[in-house]
Amino acid sequence: MIIPLIIGNAIFAIICVVLWVQYSSAKRSYEIKISELNQRVSESEKDMISSSTQMRQTMAADNKKIEALNSELNAARSEISLIRKEKEEEIKLRMEAEKQIALAIHKAEDIQKRMYDWKAAQEAAMKDSQNTIIQVGEDLYQKINASHQAEIANNKALFDQVTEYIKKATSSIQNVATIPSATSNTTKTAEPTAKNSESPAVKTADTAQDLGKKLAADLVESMKDSNHVAGEKYFTSSNFDADKAKMFLCESAFINDSHLYIFDFKACAFLQEYTHHNDTAAGEKAVIQKLDKYAAYLSNPKYRGAILKTLESKNVKFENSDIIATVPSHVELEALERMGYLDKLEQVGIKVATFDELIDLTL
Repeated sequence: MIIPLIIGNAIFAIICVVLWVQYSSAKRSYEIKISELNQRVSESEKDMISSSTQMRQTMAADNKKIEALNSELNAARSEISLIRKEKEEEIKLRMEAEKQIALAIHKAEDIQKRMYDWKAAQEAAMKDSQNTIIQVGEDLYQKINASHQAEIANNKALFDQVTEYIKKATSSIQNVATIPSATSNTTKTAEPTAKNSESPAVKTADTAQDLGKKLAADLVESMKDSNHVAGEKYFTSSNFDADKAKMFLCESAFINDSHLYIFDFKACAFLQEYTHHNDTAAGEKAVIQKLDKYAAYLSNPKYRGAILKTLESKNVKFENSDIIATVPSHVELEALERMGYLDKLEQVGIKVATFDELIDLTL
């Protein structure tokens, strides 16, 4: 019985040893695997930490980009808002400008209408004045003629008395015949003198009205004498056809160094009338009214526009232009300055020059 027990114990011990060897081997194998797994886990943790760090950096960079984009977006929104406000202001200003332009056009049309009415009234007044002057001249002529005829009759009677006295004093028929002949010749000579007498008022009025035309013609002759070419260097209404000549509202125009000078002579007549007016106060009041209308006429944009449009038909090239109101001499220029009207004309863009200054300019 002992031997089987020993054999059983030995088998049991062998089994235990085998189990322990297998256990040790399995334990060692598992320890290696656990070590490898731990190493892998450690490497994975390192990779995860590295990835996490990289991700954090990427997210931080993305956040910065997002913040920058938000800043740019906010700036763009601010700029768009500013541009919108500027556009709104621009639209308001444009609407206001359009209103002002419409108002200015309305005022210009109103002034133009007034000028037309004034021109019609002026022509009617000038016609009435001319008729009155002519009537006064005829009455004066009749009075002078009647006085002259009476004087002739008195002289004839005196000659008749002298002739009768000579007849009685001498018997020479030749001397008696010569005296009546002389009387007849004297009478015939006196009659044309009376007929050719003319009213000073009529002569003064005609001279004043023709002065502007005369000065304009003299300026053209001066430009011709200076070898300037008509239609290239200087222009008059005769350089255009009938339709365009009506739009050439000035008497002449001159180009010098790409600068256009528009010469207007319409003020010469009433300025000379003013300088010869007997009543200074009344003359000044009348000429100021005419100057107000004249300044409105020249400063009207349609005046300059019509002239420039007419010149464009000739392909005339210039950079800028000036309107020059012409006065006959320094006497009228000093009168304008004395009335304070020289500055008023310059304020509305109208320059004033004497005829001699225009001659010097166009030489």
